Amino acid sequence: MVALGAGLIIPLIPTWFYLRFSVTDAFSGPVVAVSSILMGLAAIASPSIGKRTGLVVGIVATQLASTLFLLATPFSPTASIAAVLYVVRSMLMNMSSPSRIRCS
Repeated sequence: MVALGAGLIIPLIPTWFYLRFSVTDAFSGPVVAVSSILMGLAAIASPSIGKRTGLVVGIVATQLASTLFLLATPFSPTASIAAVLYVVRSMLMNMSSPSRIRCS
């Protein structure tokens, strides 16, 4: 389900930035790049979250928080705020990936 949502929605983020805020790929491209870099770094934090809270609680907490950031993004008044929300959402969404693999 996560992959389906990511496969349908995430590729449309640069288009959404353009339609909502009239910003080109010169703005959204670096946002997506920074998001990708920080997603990788966030995954490093996954084991410590799993140890502190437990695997299930860690996965649910990060996924729930990322969903809240995703829901807040369309209501952003500026492109900069939307970009920050998108980056934080990406980090939280992918932070639990190593834990989800470990639970399988």
